[in-house]
Amino acid sequence: MTTAPDLTAAAIKMIMALGVVLLLVWGIYRLAKGRLAATPGGRHRKMMHLIESQYVGVKKLQRLTTPGQRKITKTEEDGSVTAP
Repeated sequence: MTTAPDLTAAAIKMIMALGVVLLLVWGIYRLAKGRLAATPGGRHRKMMHLIESQYVGVKKLQRLTTPGQRKITKTEEDGSVTAP
């Protein structure tokens, strides 16, 4: 005749296994985050930042700034971009 499994031991094993898996996922996340920060421009690199947006007639004008703080104007209708 077999005996019933020890539920306490099984629960401890499952919790330990879950801890190992979570630690592994966290470690992979930290490594990936470090590699992204090491790329040119870093993690917080933004291509453009919207300063303002307004409608003029049927066109939508948007003022943007680039990483070098250069300001540009973009029209929504035809997608053209001009730099002052």
